[in-house]
Parts: sequence; C-alpha cells; structure tokens
Amino acid sequence: MNNIKNRETLQARLAQAIAGIGKRLQNVPNVVLVGVTYTPAEAIAFFQSVIASSASVTAARAKWLDTVKADRLLKRNALLALLDLQNIARAIFGNATDPLADFGFLPRKTNHKRTGAVIVEAAAKARATRAARHTMGKKQKSDVKGIVEVPANVAPSASPATPPIPAAGGGTGAPRA
Repeated sequence: MNNIKNRETLQARLAQAIAGIGKRLQNVPNVVLVGVTYTPAEAIAFFQSVIASSASVTAARAKWLDTVKADRLLKRNALLALLDLQNIARAIFGNATDPLADFGFLPRKTNHKRTGAVIVEAAAKARATRAARHTMGKKQKSDVKGIVEVPANVAPSASPATPPIPAAGGGTGAPRA
C-alpha cells in the first residue's frame, strides 16, 4: 500500500475501494478503518472526500504553476523595460552621475587604456615572476626529461646470488633452524 506514489494512482485505488464497499459490504453494519468505526455509507463518503480533496489540490497546483509562469514573464518584461529606460536615460543625460542616480543607475565605467610602456613593464614583471618561481608551461614541462648520471669510477654491481630453491620432496636440504 505504501507504494502509491502519485495522486492519480491514489484516486484510482480509492474509487476501486468505493466500488468494493458498495458491492460487497452493504450488508455489514460497521467497518473499522484506522481505529475509527464507519458505516459502509460513511466509509464511502470518507473516501470520496479524499478524492475531492486530492482533485482540489491538483487544481490549485495547476493554478499556482500558471501564476508562477505569468510572474516570470512579467519579471522578464520588467527587466527588458529597465534596460530600455537605462538606454533612454543615458542617451539624454550621458554619463552624469546625479540624473542617472535618480533612476537607480550607475554611470558607465570609464575605459582606462593601458599605454605601451605599461604593457611592456607588466610583461617584464610577469617573466621575472615566472623565472623566480620556476614555473613552466605545458610545452616546457614536456621537454623536461630526467637524466640519470652514473659516476665513472663505480662499476655496475653484480646481481646478488639467489639461494637455491629446495626440491619439492624436501629431503636433501639443510635442517631448518
């Protein structure tokens, strides 16, 4: 019973229960449901009230969704109208702070263009920082390879001798300690 996940399924199950009560329990004097005693007619009325309540919730939700949709459309249009108003105010008053502030708009930021000397100085600082931190790009990192230097006076060492493995019979090996 706990696997009823949506209103439509619950409404269908309740309608089926109403039909079952009407068909099979009309001669029964009382029915106890969730600790409450009902006559068959009262049980049918109870289930019908649940169906009606569920239907009203569905209708209210649909109305709410329509209201939310209308609200979002209205907000979008209001934002577009604000942009148009801002363009009109800027066309009339330019970048003057006081008139734009009366509308709640900020003046446009002035574009500070960097001069050639500032750009060259910034690039030099970036190169110096990169050199000081020893940072590299992808291509520079891929060119770095590890080199193992072997000293000339050290001869390659011979591999250590491996002890003999005793035979499976185990009869000829030395006694174990």
